[in-house]
Amino acid sequence: QKLNWMNGVYIRSLPVLELVERSIPFLQEAGYTLPERDKLVKIIAAVQDKVERLSEIPAQVEVFFAKQVVPENAEAEAILKKDSAQKVFWSFLRQAEWVENLTTENFRKIMKVVGKETGVIGKDLWMPVRVALTGKMHGPELPMVVEIFGKNRCVELIRNQVEG
Repeated sequence: QKLNWMNGVYIRSLPVLELVERSIPFLQEAGYTLPERDKLVKIIAAVQDKVERLSEIPAQVEVFFAKQVVPENAEAEAILKKDSAQKVFWSFLRQAEWVENLTTENFRKIMKVVGKETGVIGKDLWMPVRVALTGKMHGPELPMVVEIFGKNRCVELIRNQVEG
């Protein structure tokens, strides 16, 4: 256990480009089709602080390679069905229309506007978006996920969750 922790400390201290190089064989072995270099660097940077061993990287980056999003459990599914989640989704879609692309900065601004517009705050504001985009309740920082996915994929995934 202590060796895993020490290995995690080492991984977190690696320059991200070196970690990308070390990760490629594990990603290929997992069957992932690697994206262009810049995107791969962002993906690995998004999970760097979450791994203790290189062999954990494919599982950590799975959300970036999944073809479709499926809620990981009944709790995640229930989050998507809340009335407040639907308000957040509709507001997010309206706000996303006004930006050319989603970055970590303008995503945070959008979510601030969504919170003010809907009156939804905290976990009820952020968790529905996380689950709609990744299917998971935990994972890489949501603004990084949004930037890596890009506007089109985010809008498509949120639209898939809008009822009626």
